[in-house]
Amino acid sequence: AYSTYSASWGSGSNTLSCVIPGYYEHLLNHFVYTSSELGGEAMSIRAIGFNVSSFSDVPSGGATRNVTIYLKNSNVTSLSTGNTWSTTISGATQVYSGTINIINGWNVIPISQFNYTGGSLQVMILGTGCTTSGGCSVSVYCSSATSQFVYDQTDSDSYTASTTSLSSISSYKPNIRLYTASDLNNSTTIVTASDYGISTYAVHLSNCNNYDIIRCNLQSGNASAGRTGASGTGGSSGSYGTAGNSGG
Repeated sequence: AYSTYSASWGSGSNTLSCVIPGYYEHLLNHFVYTSSELGGEAMSIRAIGFNVSSFSDVPSGGATRNVTIYLKNSNVTSLSTGNTWSTTISGATQVYSGTINIINGWNVIPISQFNYTGGSLQVMILGTGCTTSGGCSVSVYCSSATSQFVYDQTDSDSYTASTTSLSSISSYKPNIRLYTASDLNNSTTIVTASDYGISTYAVHLSNCNNYDIIRCNLQSGNASAGRTGASGTGGSSGSYGTAGNSGG
């Protein structure tokens, strides 16, 4: 994870599975952070982070998690249910669209530059994931919040995002971190063999977009061995011995 960030909110240990898609096939959500919660300082946001407590891998043949993220400056401090998705994202800026790979801990999603003005920040996520309920759920750490997180999720094949109303409201919202270009440039991320095993290449990016590789020091040399493999299964029982010779 990146070692520095410019703003954050929340340190709670409650979890929700309706922040990042996976528990249901389709997910729409909308949450807001007030100026006082984020410190009220204007900044150019280049990435946002959510803290994942646990997740289930995408099953074989399942749909990869895909998200579209919108941000919006406003003075709104509370939300209500009943608005359609098209109404919800009206006036918002799309800052990310693509697949995401999940890890435990802080997941940092790079976005197109968004100029946060220091007021309330609205975050909206449209997502698709697994095709069965609970198939690849992602639990995200959240903190208590009153009327600041609304959402809708479904497995229905007749789902249409633009006309779907956000019908559920939570008493929590996700813990969040906001990163500027300075945070991303000044942080050091170290990948060790204990994380990813034997290396046969210097850099490998998968399912990525809007990434900048900046000020990297790629050190040549063999990576150490990967994690210890699982124990093997026990062998089968030996056969009976042969009968002895008859006595004289």
